[in-house]
Amino acid sequence: SHGGGGGGAGGFIYYNQKPVTAQGYVITVGEGGDATYNNGENGGDSSFAGLTTAVGGGRGGGVDTTSNQNGANGGSSGGGGNDSGTGGVHTSNQGYTGSDATYGTNQLAGAGGGASQIGQAAGVGGAGRTEGATVYNWTAGSGTVTFPALFKTGTVYAGGGGGGKWGDPNPSVDGGAGGVGGGGAGGTAGNAGTPGTDNFGGGGGGGSSPSPAASTSGGSGGNGIVIIRYAV
Repeated sequence: SHGGGGGGAGGFIYYNQKPVTAQGYVITVGEGGDATYNNGENGGDSSFAGLTTAVGGGRGGGVDTTSNQNGANGGSSGGGGNDSGTGGVHTSNQGYTGSDATYGTNQLAGAGGGASQIGQAAGVGGAGRTEGATVYNWTAGSGTVTFPALFKTGTVYAGGGGGGKWGDPNPSVDGGAGGVGGGGAGGTAGNAGTPGTDNFGGGGGGGSSPSPAASTSGGSGGNGIVIIRYAV
């Protein structure tokens, strides 16, 4: 068994306007997916009443001794695990695809996709969305719009998790770094993956394996966030 794939970030959705009235609205904040030794869980969906649901991030492919484990579909999809697992499929206009495992090249599992970038070949999680960036225009249903700079605090959201590292023959080589925007780093030589950051929707880092007989868990995904900004 080798490294586990990094988890994909939760889907990123921005509406630049939404008429509301004085009433109650159902808002759901998705919980980060739980991590396990082999094939954890996808993250939960986030939603605001009447708007498109942000799909939870796809889990990374697990560490399995007999078969290659593919990353799961999600807002951004998880990276492939073990020797040559493949990344899952992302949700259109919400995120990007996780990368395939590259054990034969650098002993790293695939990385999770982020909100603005695919999982990288060196096990590095895809980058998230930065305030001030150009994003899909969900209000119009087509085209693009600017996600305002300093919308909250100049933050980057929804980075993918890094791929876990096989501990032999280079135990000193780190697992893949987490994507900017709350992605957790992949585990190195028997260390567990780092969890994604809560309230950023980051994917968790994949677990690692120091030997064929022992493997570690990946990191859990970070909880999502729903932000409502309005004039007073």
